[in-house]
Amino acid sequence: MFSNIGTTPGNENLNRHRYNQYNQALLSGVIEAEFEYSHGKFYRSRLGVLRLSGVEDHIPIIISENLMMANGFEENATGKFVVVEGEFNSFPKIGADGRKHSDFFIFVNAICKPCLDEQGVNQNYIQLEGRICKPTFYRVTPFGREITELIIAVERNYVREDYIPCIAWGQTAWDARFLNVGDTVRLNGRIQSREYLKKISEQALERRTTYEVSIRRLIVIG
Repeated sequence: MFSNIGTTPGNENLNRHRYNQYNQALLSGVIEAEFEYSHGKFYRSRLGVLRLSGVEDHIPIIISENLMMANGFEENATGKFVVVEGEFNSFPKIGADGRKHSDFFIFVNAICKPCLDEQGVNQNYIQLEGRICKPTFYRVTPFGREITELIIAVERNYVREDYIPCIAWGQTAWDARFLNVGDTVRLNGRIQSREYLKKISEQALERRTTYEVSIRRLIVIG
């Protein structure tokens, strides 16, 4: 359904081992922290990905121990520029406030250190296919920009779905506002991180980070 997106020059050693045709991401950036144990034989870190505007997105990644060892990331990974392929996953968890939240991360299927002349070329591309699972929310900002927020359910290669928040702008936002729950869409765009303040009591605000796909192109296929 989607062509393999991991075909950029110099990335032939990406050690691919697992693909989801409905959910494919390609990112490049700097590993921001040493890998910490997550679960099983998997470890977690963050990838700093620079936008053209100069703003940096901080994307959580989870990688298997085998991939880490095969690519020499067992230690001293911080600051290394890498290219990763994977899928954008969501996982329900209970937060410190006792409420259910979604944990978002890239599950890494392949990773490599690019050639020297490719380092610093930041990539952030994702393509998804899934169904609209909640009513869309359309609004206009104080600056007159049209925005539509939507959540799509994307199948994994085994029995479960990822619920991915997406945001559309301009004409795409206008078109997306008319989507119905159950519609199947195909889209591409980039993954972005966004900070916001959450009111947790009458006196206290908590700074949180959320993740979403900023849509470049969207089509309805069913």
